[in-house]
Amino acid sequence: MYFAKFKFGVWVLFAMCLIKCSLEFDPADNYLINCGSSTDASVGDRVFLGDSNVNSSVVLSTSQKIWANTSSNSIPTSDSSDLYKTAQIFTGNSNYTFSVSKHGRHWIRLHFFPFASQNFNMSLARFSVSAQNFTLLRNFQPDEVTPVVKEYSLNITSDKLILLITPSSGSFAFLNALELVSVPDELIPHSVRTVDSPGSSENLLQQALQTVFRVNMGNTAVSPRNDTLSRHWVPDGTFLRTHNLVQFLSKAQAINYTGSGKTLGQMMFNVYINSWFADKHLELDKLGSPYYLDVAVRDSHSNSLTVSVGTISDGSSYPNAMLNGLEIMKISNSKGFLDVDASLKSSAKVKTGLIVGLAVGVVCIIMILGLACFLVRRRKRTYSNANGNKIEGASEYGYRFSFAAIKKATDNFNESLVIGVGGFGKVFKGVLDDNREVAIKRGNPDSQQGINEFRTEIEMLSHFRHRHLVALIGYCDEQNEMILLYEYMENGTLKSHLYGSDNPILSWKQRLEICIGSARGLYYLHTGSAKPIIHRDVKSANILLDENLMAKVADFGLSKAGPDLDHTHVSTAVKGSFGYLDPEYLIRQQLTEKSDVYSFGVVLYEVLCGRPVIDPSLPREMVNLVEWATKSQKKGELEKIIDPNLAGQIKPESLRKFLETAEKCLAECGLDRPTMGEVLWNLENALQLQEDEASSQGSDDVSLQVDDEQPLQSLPSTRQYSMGSAADIVDISMNTVFSQMRNGTMR
Repeated sequence: MYFAKFKFGVWVLFAMCLIKCSLEFDPADNYLINCGSSTDASVGDRVFLGDSNVNSSVVLSTSQKIWANTSSNSIPTSDSSDLYKTAQIFTGNSNYTFSVSKHGRHWIRLHFFPFASQNFNMSLARFSVSAQNFTLLRNFQPDEVTPVVKEYSLNITSDKLILLITPSSGSFAFLNALELVSVPDELIPHSVRTVDSPGSSENLLQQALQTVFRVNMGNTAVSPRNDTLSRHWVPDGTFLRTHNLVQFLSKAQAINYTGSGKTLGQMMFNVYINSWFADKHLELDKLGSPYYLDVAVRDSHSNSLTVSVGTISDGSSYPNAMLNGLEIMKISNSKGFLDVDASLKSSAKVKTGLIVGLAVGVVCIIMILGLACFLVRRRKRTYSNANGNKIEGASEYGYRFSFAAIKKATDNFNESLVIGVGGFGKVFKGVLDDNREVAIKRGNPDSQQGINEFRTEIEMLSHFRHRHLVALIGYCDEQNEMILLYEYMENGTLKSHLYGSDNPILSWKQRLEICIGSARGLYYLHTGSAKPIIHRDVKSANILLDENLMAKVADFGLSKAGPDLDHTHVSTAVKGSFGYLDPEYLIRQQLTEKSDVYSFGVVLYEVLCGRPVIDPSLPREMVNLVEWATKSQKKGELEKIIDPNLAGQIKPESLRKFLETAEKCLAECGLDRPTMGEVLWNLENALQLQEDEASSQGSDDVSLQVDDEQPLQSLPSTRQYSMGSAADIVDISMNTVFSQMRNGTMR
């Protein structure tokens, strides 16, 4: 174990009773689930409900419900054997949502035993589990021999708890049983003293805990059925360094205090954690009343933790010490990890990123402040000169259309004019009074989420205008309607040109130019204001093409302002589209610009392969595009994944640069991904290599081996594409965003 990488809470129990604090405790929340089963399982007097029998307070969201079971002969005999006869299998990202009756500390206990199954070798399962912004398990693979119970304690402060289960790439997850149980308020303190940093304390309210050891002194085990809080205590025999200095006693035996120590109050001793004093001259003054010593420790020089009780060496007559129990709990680190490997894996990169960030940060701050001042001054100047006809009392974000004008433009929402349907609502093709064609998106007025997306889209597009962002023309909010008007994009979505329609096939050069245009739009979002704007729903269906196949990023309903300069992320609920979601964002619920980079990497593979991101109709190993493509790429089998329509078109140098870019975008850790600016430069380079007459001619032979360690290069581009072209920024003024409108249709 790597104790050095985490703080540990050490609970040392003295006197005669381990469970006094929990007597008569009735948990407000007591969810016990026998996963993958339609029947209940009893463990002592506790009943684990089968998945089919759980009430509506628990909701399981998963792409496919798969149950597995085994015979009892393969399960090691124990009090909880019945729990390990069945399991719920997860082949995709899944979550349990629990309704929480009472806020406060709760135990989460995860039960695992990889028994033999007809369709799944569960010993090969590898997955991650997270809850409430904490990573509980990362790339976890359960032990193949004995059942494993992982116990955590989280302070739940909302009415819902979402437990996320995320299979690792190319693998799956499983769960035999699951517990979510309230913890007595007094059991775990809000803060504890740190023994290796005198005068300081560790705040536990905002931390997650993992039980590492729970030891019962006296060399006897305590099973969950004999503990009123259903905890499992292991005997201390295997942990003792010197057996000859220990005498095991039970409550049935008389305790002989010897010498002058006639009462417990006269028993005085020291308690040590490693070489540190946890308590000096501890004196127990109440016979039979439990005493708890709560401390935290972080020792960076050892991979073990030593807890000692010893006599006082000052010549006094206190020869004995005593100990009843010991609990050691791991405290989550600053990144919310309780998993050792995940913390170790990212630590070196975090240090490197910090050093580079300090060097570059000053320059970036100066540039951003300068740009912000320029934009503010320009916005004020444009606003004062604008002669728009904004109605008094209307929204600050632009012009409203009357509902009558919208109905006229869409022929009273004629279904024959529907050009798309999304989560927000239907999209109609409309014609305004000046004969201009527009796209009109009509939202569902009964959707609370729709209201939020409606407001967000107006706010975002009213502040930004760029040639690679779909322009907002106006909106209508009469009669509880949520209607948005955009410029009409003649060629529809990028998705419709890659698969599933009769649209003309895009050439490799066209695909590269579309990717470059999309990257330019996203780069502008990330860098065009003091705070970056994170799109959060980058996908091929949200990249639209005009009559010249120029790409424009659309659908900003889920967009969110990024972190301030002194923050690395924004904590927020997970939103986006399945298959495109950044796994780091999904697990941690911490949003950064790199989440958009990951989604764009998925789009790049979609462009290259010409198939859906998730296709359940394909064989299992091909269902997930990213997993299938990356595996094939590493095997050197690129010819299997490239869209057959591109045969003979792609020059190897261009393909190599494109694949390098896509692969880096999909790095598991956000810190390892390039910025959108770096992605843009490298896509431009891929297009240069494709057009370079000196390059090798296109060939059907595209079996290239891409070096995983080769870094992305930010090569200056001599093409017409550039990240900061003035032609791209059409205008930033809120008024000018709506400057195309004629007064006849406004009010």
